[in-house]
This record gives sequence, structure tokens and C-alpha cells, in this order.
Amino acid sequence: MFVKHRHPFDAFGGASSVASRLSRHAARAGIPFPPGQVRGMHSLRGALAVAMLGNGIPVPVVPAVLGHASSDTTQTYYLRFDVEQLRCCALDVEDVIERAGGG
Repeated sequence: MFVKHRHPFDAFGGASSVASRLSRHAARAGIPFPPGQVRGMHSLRGALAVAMLGNGIPVPVVPAVLGHASSDTTQTYYLRFDVEQLRCCALDVEDVIERAGGG
């Protein structure tokens, strides 16, 4: 949970928000963000989800941590970033060609 340390204690926004600070620190660290790529607080959530999945945390645990209503959001969005798990699902091109009768 992130709490603002100054009044008013409403939603994050403006130049003093955590998201703005995160963007500034990423720029200082030389972390590039392509145009249109999400940055800020949502990118932290995404990084957490990808790290959890990459470390073998079961899919139902990830949406519970992120506060998603269902695991569909996690599966639809975050699983595509787990490259190592996606490699396990990849088909061998030679096998596909042989089964299709093309080789």
C-alpha cells in the first residue's frame, strides 16, 4: 500500500505522485520506455506479476495478490510476458511440417 505523506490524502496524481517519481528515477537510471508503453505504478504491478509467474507462483495466487476479480485478467495479460513458460508451449517447426505432410 502506498500512502501520501502530505495533505490532501486523496488519489495519486500530479507532479508529486509516486508514478511521476518512478518515471523520473527510471529516466535517470537509463531505463527506456518506448512510446505508448505503460510506466508508473501500473508497470510495477506488471513487473510483480511477471516476476511471480517466472518464479513458479501458481496462477491463482497472482490475481489474489494484485486484487483481480478473476484469474482471467492475469492469464490474458501477464502470462504473455513469461517468455520461459511460453517457450515450453512452443511447437517444433519440423514436427508441424511432418504432421502436415509437407516434409
